[in-house]
Amino acid sequence: MEKLFLICAAFMFTGHVFGQNENPERINYGDRIGPGTVLLSGSFSYEKDFSDAETTSFIIGGEFAMSKRVAFALGFGYVSEQHKYSSVYYDNVKQFLVVPGFTLYGNISYGWLQPTFSFAVPIGFGTHEGTNMMGEIFEKKSTSVSGMLSPGLNIYLSRSLALTASLGLINYTSIKYEDVDEKDTSFGIGLSPADLSLGLLFVFGAK
Repeated sequence: MEKLFLICAAFMFTGHVFGQNENPERINYGDRIGPGTVLLSGSFSYEKDFSDAETTSFIIGGEFAMSKRVAFALGFGYVSEQHKYSSVYYDNVKQFLVVPGFTLYGNISYGWLQPTFSFAVPIGFGTHEGTNMMGEIFEKKSTSVSGMLSPGLNIYLSRSLALTASLGLINYTSIKYEDVDEKDTSFGIGLSPADLSLGLLFVFGAK
């Protein structure tokens, strides 16, 4: 529902603010991106599974185009994972993220569809709170470094605004906990709703 609401809000916002009579088949909005173009974006993802585990994340950031096809990206975000197994046992993970990376832009189709492919290195600083097998509450701080490959699609609604969709398809994460020598590592292929992010993209300084 949250993703559907975001899509509807984007179309309503575009109709009022960026409404134009331009024919998108004649104007390739994405082809206006070039060296020096600034793109501001925000994305949101939410999942609640059958066990009532909730995962929420959002990232805001910007990209600076170095050419027509390549942009440097930097974002900041927040991720929350909540698992409640019973009235006693639970796990909560919260992280603040710094997300540098690069985005590759593909060829435009029909003037308004643009495939993208991004590589990001999210760096997280967070806390892990929960209960152990004895029912005792624990809390530990963590630092994580990840690598993520994400195919996506920009859907241009006007000259200055696009709806974005991306899938965190392949990711690798290494987590180091404070005062603990061991590291947790994981590798995953993102095929769940939590790996799908929807957002808005604002384009400034395009030709």
